Amino acid sequence: MSDNTNQESQRSVAIRQVRYALSKEFGGVIDMTDVSTNSEQMQNAIFLTRALAAKAVRMLTDRSVAEAAEAVIDGPGDMGIDAVAFSLTSPEIWLIQAKWSERGAARFGQEAALRLAVGLRQVADLQFERFNHRFHRLIDQVEEVLSSPGCKVHLVAAVLGDGHTLANTEEILASAASDVGLVTNESLDVRLLGLADFYAAARQDAAATLLTVTATFTDRWHGMLAPYPSYSGTVRAEELAHWHEHYGESLYAPELRTSPGLIKAHPETVKALVEDPHGFWYTCSGVTVLCDAVHVEYFARAAEGEPARLELSGARIVNGTQTVTSVRQAVAMAPNATAYARVPIRVICTAGAPHDLPARITRAMNSTRHLEEQDFIALDSRQARIREDFAVTLGKQYVYKRGVPAPSPAVGCSIVEAATALACAYPDAALVAGAKKDTDFLWQRTPDGAYIKLFNKQPSAVQIWRSVQVLRKVSQALHQMRPDATDRVRALIDNGSLLITHVAFQAAGHEALTVPDHQWEAVLAEIVAWARRTPALLVTAVNDLFGRHTFIAGLFADGARCRLLAQTAAKALEQSECASAAVSPELARPRRRPSSVRLLVESARIPDGARLLYQPGSEEALAVGDWLNEDPDRVMATWVNDARKPLVWAADNGRYTPSGLIMHIWRTAGWTDAPGAVEGPSRWLLPGEGTLSELAHEVHSVTEKGDAHRAS
Repeated sequence: MSDNTNQESQRSVAIRQVRYALSKEFGGVIDMTDVSTNSEQMQNAIFLTRALAAKAVRMLTDRSVAEAAEAVIDGPGDMGIDAVAFSLTSPEIWLIQAKWSERGAARFGQEAALRLAVGLRQVADLQFERFNHRFHRLIDQVEEVLSSPGCKVHLVAAVLGDGHTLANTEEILASAASDVGLVTNESLDVRLLGLADFYAAARQDAAATLLTVTATFTDRWHGMLAPYPSYSGTVRAEELAHWHEHYGESLYAPELRTSPGLIKAHPETVKALVEDPHGFWYTCSGVTVLCDAVHVEYFARAAEGEPARLELSGARIVNGTQTVTSVRQAVAMAPNATAYARVPIRVICTAGAPHDLPARITRAMNSTRHLEEQDFIALDSRQARIREDFAVTLGKQYVYKRGVPAPSPAVGCSIVEAATALACAYPDAALVAGAKKDTDFLWQRTPDGAYIKLFNKQPSAVQIWRSVQVLRKVSQALHQMRPDATDRVRALIDNGSLLITHVAFQAAGHEALTVPDHQWEAVLAEIVAWARRTPALLVTAVNDLFGRHTFIAGLFADGARCRLLAQTAAKALEQSECASAAVSPELARPRRRPSSVRLLVESARIPDGARLLYQPGSEEALAVGDWLNEDPDRVMATWVNDARKPLVWAADNGRYTPSGLIMHIWRTAGWTDAPGAVEGPSRWLLPGEGTLSELAHEVHSVTEKGDAHRAS
């Protein structure tokens, strides 16, 4: 028999076995309800293409059969993508295109690459309307992954062929990746699965054995043999991390793997493990593993508590998945430090147990209400004082305990809504990026977390309530704009609403939240008007800075990019406002009491060149007083009659607003837990005459009396 004949024979065997394996694995599971053709041959080809895509999902992500079948979106409106899959433990997404061939001759050529590139661009632009209903089931997961920092996109061609690409395909995909802001080999990779890969998977599945892991108990441990063998001890953190590195998501029980979203590492757990590895055991709730069989091998004396190695057959983790992913991340970050860490582990062997015991254990382990960061925030006495301030000052409710229903919008707000609104009002746009990525960020009390910045200096009920009103009104305005918006603006509204609110807040300035009650509605309307103009400005900024097809969702969870976008949009908003006022004065801001700075500039109350002194409050003096005293120029500024930036700081000759200069001083001095806002005019003193706020009040009083006299 010739070599060619032998190769063809082997190819036929491989195709036959792959076809059989796909039919056995996915028969009756793949959705075929949309296939109406009477041709059995065509139906079979469509099924095998979809099954091939589902098999690629299983090979790449360790998903179950049912999950892989759910990932298939092949059919009209798939936009060149036959399956979409996700990782449970990291922000990764696989866009898979599949091609079946009865002769094993499928290729990934230019046309296929162009179709996949179109799908990639549509996903990047968040233009989901053209996708079919199967894709729409996955939109929440797609947006969650794409908005996560460090997101990685995998483009996969699953073809029943020799696994070779045709000319220009890699260039086509690289060009599409560049268009959407992805860097090949860093945030995007391209993979080709061919006949050899699927044949190997079919053979491996046929000889598959249950997952077996090894747990090494070197410290004191104990076991219990009845009614079911169980063992409690500790393992080294690096051993637990090795389990995940070696077995991936196969470690987790199927009941846990069906949960939507990512099984994320917990920042506080990672931090505790890296900074205090010896003490980690005391604060870690541990990991629970079920298995079908246990073999105990002692290193020396065969006795309970002596060093031993446990071989766990049919192992699956049923509790502690977040601990495993946190340990994996910490070990990767600091392998030397975490070498000393131990993780509590409990092993339960279910051999001979009732068939429903594993499910009951899994359900019980994961149904108990666990403590979250917000639960600890509820112990902060400041929250109780804020609730009292709401009740006494506003006659409204403030709910800060998790699990207590939020009040109706007219009656009050929850701490979640309050913290989100305060984050939007905070000068640093990185806070809205953190809140967009994960609301748990709002409760983190680390220097980089939001809670200290937002609540360390207790905000007043009025400040919180007005911030919440802005958040609500802007959200309502953006919702009204959405139907008539372009696809790009709509995607930005859906994903960047917090940043839009932040830009509008900064345009208004901190004093906007402190105006008298009778002026608040006008101020609120003004902020909403700014917010309506911001989406178009942000789209221009995104296109100019990052490209017309960059992943929009990912931008708004990235602190550095949010800062840059906010600064760019704020400048554009200021320029457009000046242009509108110059062309049509009636388009200028609504009539209300001008800010302190504007009053002082318009009245020429302070001459150019006047020297001002920074008067810090008691808390500020404790935090930055020593730093200020190192250089007298740090507390001095010169007045310039410019309503935009009237202060020239003596320390660097830079131009600032009164509030902006104080925030800049705090940051430069290294005050990491500084308040999120400050009423700057009340801190700058014109010696012998008063603060900017006091002088502005005098000017306003005189002006109102004059108006009243003329009216009479």
